[in-house]
Amino acid sequence: MDATTLPPALIERRSREREVFLLVNALRRRAQGGQPTGSGALLSMRIGRGDVFKDSSGNELIIDQFEMPIAVGSFGVTFAGRGSSVSGSAIFRVRLGGTDGLATDGVVIAEIVAASPSIQRIATTPAVVTNTAFATLIKITGQSTAGHQAQFRNGTLALN
Repeated sequence: MDATTLPPALIERRSREREVFLLVNALRRRAQGGQPTGSGALLSMRIGRGDVFKDSSGNELIIDQFEMPIAVGSFGVTFAGRGSSVSGSAIFRVRLGGTDGLATDGVVIAEIVAASPSIQRIATTPAVVTNTAFATLIKITGQSTAGHQAQFRNGTLALN
């Protein structure tokens, strides 16, 4: 297949998420001239539009969860958004692995804290994660101070 021939997944208009990720990675390898080099995004996404999390229970709750397109041993992570906490602080985490649907397990690979009653931009410093278990489940969670409303909106997550 040369650079002008479309892959079968694109010709057949398959829409399953895994096939789309495989297609993107195949096109990226073709553009880079070989195997992935670690540069470029493995995954880059917006987390909802507007408010995606409002809670005052004090429990850690899942905001979003999904599977990474491929299991990799090491990757970078950057997590950001706009958040607030009426009183105390709100913690927003990205977890790798764990149990599907369970907010409190999995390894925390990124964490941001909102400690202001007004919505402010919050972000992590980019970090490198070692994924020795080659887990693919990613969970984004939020936790308020009990009895005080926290909110999160306009989030972004980049894995590269």
